[in-house]
Parts: sequence; structure tokens; C-alpha cells
Amino acid sequence: MKMLILTYRDSLQEEVLSFFTQEKIQAYTIIPKVHGLGQTGAAVGSLMSHGENSLVLVALADEPAQQVIAAFRTLRARLTQQQHGAGIPLKLMVMPCEEII
Repeated sequence: MKMLILTYRDSLQEEVLSFFTQEKIQAYTIIPKVHGLGQTGAAVGSLMSHGENSLVLVALADEPAQQVIAAFRTLRARLTQQQHGAGIPLKLMVMPCEEII
């Protein structure tokens, strides 16, 4: 089992939720108003930042996780192309996951 950890700028919320629908992801946890600093700048919820981020946790079996990762790479490539190569505030990390209860 894999835990997918997705961080994205709130301005991409519709795109992310549409992606979940397309990939038939029906179980996830969204943690809004996540602050941080990364390649695409600060997301600290102040006037000087680029907005706030959200964080999503998705637990999937190994094979479906690999399919979602591949689809996510395609999504990110499309968004990067639309932005003419500019950084996209959208990251995906994967960790092993074990359901205990």
C-alpha cells in the first residue's frame, strides 16, 4: 500500500478535484491552509506570498497508486506546458503505508 501526499496551491483546487474524479479517487483527506516555502515561492497566507497551499493524503494499493502517479505526471506536464515551462505549485510524494486499524 502507498500513501500519496499531494501539495498544491489553492488556486489549483478545481484542477486537483477534477483529477481525483477522473482517476476515480473516492477516498482522500484534504488539509487546507498549509504554509511553506518551496521552488515556486512562499505559501504563507500573507499579502507578500502567492497564496496558501493544501495538502491531500490518499492511501491506495500498490498497482492503483502506480496508475495514479503516472496520470499525475501527465497532469503536471500539461500544466507546465500551459505555463510555458514556469514552475507549477503542485508536488506529489509517495511513502509506504500500512493500515493498522
